[in-house]
Amino acid sequence: MNKAGKFLLSVLLCLGFMLPAAAHADPEYVLSLNLPIPPIHTRWQGPLKAWVEEVEKRSGGRLKIEPYFAEALSPRAEAFESVKSGIADITECAYEANFGQFPFHEGILSISSPELYLADGTALVKGMYAVYPQVLRELEGVKLLFTHASGSLTIGTTNKPIRTLEDLKGLKINANSAMIAERLKRLGVTVVSLSLSDLYSAMEQGVIEGTTLAPELLVSRRYGDCLKYLTDLSVQNTLFYVVINEDVYNGLPEDLRKILDEVSGDFADRAFMKYWEAADTDAIKKWRADMGGKEFILLSDADYAKARELMQPPVDAWFDSLTQKGLPGADMKKTFYELEHKLGIPWKDSLIQKTWLETLK
Repeated sequence: MNKAGKFLLSVLLCLGFMLPAAAHADPEYVLSLNLPIPPIHTRWQGPLKAWVEEVEKRSGGRLKIEPYFAEALSPRAEAFESVKSGIADITECAYEANFGQFPFHEGILSISSPELYLADGTALVKGMYAVYPQVLRELEGVKLLFTHASGSLTIGTTNKPIRTLEDLKGLKINANSAMIAERLKRLGVTVVSLSLSDLYSAMEQGVIEGTTLAPELLVSRRYGDCLKYLTDLSVQNTLFYVVINEDVYNGLPEDLRKILDEVSGDFADRAFMKYWEAADTDAIKKWRADMGGKEFILLSDADYAKARELMQPPVDAWFDSLTQKGLPGADMKKTFYELEHKLGIPWKDSLIQKTWLETLK
């Protein structure tokens, strides 16, 4: 073969290798992802973005997920319906954004024992799914890709440290759900319920004196600018869903559905578990070092016992309400506390409290 022939052959071979890549340069399927958070939010920058990129990577670029931030496709309270109706293909949002729509999912991580820190609320919820799969009927009309949960929420206050239960009485504290509100009222709190968009200014202007929050919100929403004290008292783990429109999911080829399912399994669980742990501990360090955070307070054993007793009646009523809806409320209550006892740890032994103590050295 002469030089010209060799050159032509090498060009053809190069084109042969390049053509498959070119053919797949554009994705076959582009799915919209409706997000209530801005692109700078740590939840997007960390696990959500990693999940999106892993789906695209494993699909060889055939499946692309395109995020729409800051309620661009729908208000936060309409995120679930945006997927059900087809406005968005996928969404991620907290169940608490839809008061009353998801009785089980709104309540299951809002009934925490106040003395226990629950790092992995997702494992508890999945444990309930395994025994009581009928609770997933609340999500009919969409397909659940995965769920994830923050670590236990604490109570943050602007100016007054909460060192005893008595210190809570009369304080105006924001609560994220009806269950939290009922439980805090039992401790003498004056409960208010504000939208996320109004919460910062309400604290900054002194309209309210604190809020329930995951520590990561000290940084991701800058609440640490206003809040100077945190008190270890579990009130909730915020539970999130990631769902996809059923018709969109069923319209994907089988191999892409399999990839989406696989990445939404162990990969998503690990990514979010790592994120929530790091986000909370990193936020505590930054709050202390750069935002004027003053104190992270443990209550006495006697106050934790008293808080549990005072906060229990709304929990009992909630399990009774599940029974009235046809679910085995008494059995679910037993299972919940078995799982919480297995997964929860006393606040004094938590990584959160240990991180705070490290900042004091």
